[in-house]
Amino acid sequence: MSNKVKIMLVICFTAIIVILEIILGNCTDEFIDKTSKQLEDLKIALLEENSEETKKKSKELSNVWDESENKLCYFIEHDELEKISSKIAIISENSTNSEYKLALEDAIETRYLLEHVKDKLKLKMKNVF
Repeated sequence: MSNKVKIMLVICFTAIIVILEIILGNCTDEFIDKTSKQLEDLKIALLEENSEETKKKSKELSNVWDESENKLCYFIEHDELEKISSKIAIISENSTNSEYKLALEDAIETRYLLEHVKDKLKLKMKNVF
């Protein structure tokens, strides 16, 4: 195989990897942003200590996360997804039991975990090496 062919193969593989990274990054951002939006709505209800609204928002958060998790599990570490899933389950339980402060603390931590997953998948030098 000549050097030109080898160089062309390397360029093609690199281009494919970059294109896949962009597609997966956009999908991840979309799902995480949707979940973050639901989380922010729930945080507002928790601050108001509105029982009916927190139950409704926590259910919506769980539904959105279940949908997102089913798609994200194909290309994100399951350990990261399990951390978020368990936090969302705890938030739902605390919201149902009117433990607003505990649910709010977990919502803040869940927001951090979502941003961590989003940042972890970006193509950055610190993530490559």
